[in-house]
Amino acid sequence: MRQWPERYEEIIRTHCRFVSNSQTVGPDQNLALLGVDSMELINIIVDLEETFGFQMPQELLVPEIFATPRTLWKALEAHIGP
Repeated sequence: MRQWPERYEEIIRTHCRFVSNSQTVGPDQNLALLGVDSMELINIIVDLEETFGFQMPQELLVPEIFATPRTLWKALEAHIGP
């Protein structure tokens, strides 16, 4: 069972420079170790905002939120529509 929408996983996987499109990204994998640097984080934020139609709240812009796909998704769930 998927923990989040497929589009979310596509966005995350696209910005993980060390992961191919055919690979899945585990929910607890460290995003930095998968190749997500500061520029990729900005791109993830922009893609998430455009895809899910919201503006990333300032309080979510902390390193802990961007540690893994799961920590990011848990933070986003309350801010995006169904």
